[in-house]
Amino acid sequence: METHGRERGYLVDRRMKVENRQATKNITVGDKTFQITKMDPRTSCWLFSVMGSKAEGKMILTAFGNCSKEEFDQIQSLALRQILWLDNKDGTVFPTSLIAQNGKFTISIEADELYQLTSESVIFSLSPFLVEQESSLQK
Repeated sequence: METHGRERGYLVDRRMKVENRQATKNITVGDKTFQITKMDPRTSCWLFSVMGSKAEGKMILTAFGNCSKEEFDQIQSLALRQILWLDNKDGTVFPTSLIAQNGKFTISIEADELYQLTSESVIFSLSPFLVEQESSLQK
């Protein structure tokens, strides 16, 4: 397989063989459950180009450290718009946008949780570009 760079336990496949067509995934952060939806294909392509160039051949999330505050804010805003909080009341799930129309959070969230959500959303949207390494598949 022809690859380019190692990214957070993943290899980037230049042939762009896409097998991961999962559109949403649920994750738990702290005591809350969230649903992440992949970004649209054009935004994902742009994000992959930006993050790949800023990562400089290192793990993809190291790109955050090479972004200006404005670039990071733009990427984080894109990532967080893809996330719903799955509020569970009496066994009924109420999906609620993490970010309101006015740009404020709809729930109380800590900085470490916010970073984890941002990272998970970015990695999930970039997953069609990434192939897991064999070593990461071994338990």
